[in-house]
Amino acid sequence: MGATLIIQAVNAALGSCPFTAEQGCLTSGGTLTLATCCTSTGDFPDTCSIGACGCSPDASHEVRACACGTGTCFNGSARVSQ
Repeated sequence: MGATLIIQAVNAALGSCPFTAEQGCLTSGGTLTLATCCTSTGDFPDTCSIGACGCSPDASHEVRACACGTGTCFNGSARVSQ
């Protein structure tokens, strides 16, 4: 069973939970990962934006992110071409 079908089945069982960035990452072919980003940046930063994770270590914290592979990035809801 593919990731999309699993998420659809879980959502149906839970009463159609709202779509999440994590689901968008997985269903569009991305991989969940951890990244060090600016303190003001939350989970699933828009990694298509330059500099979203460009702070010094002292001004950063660990967030969940979507690793998309060469030539693609995560726009906050799906993996897209750069």
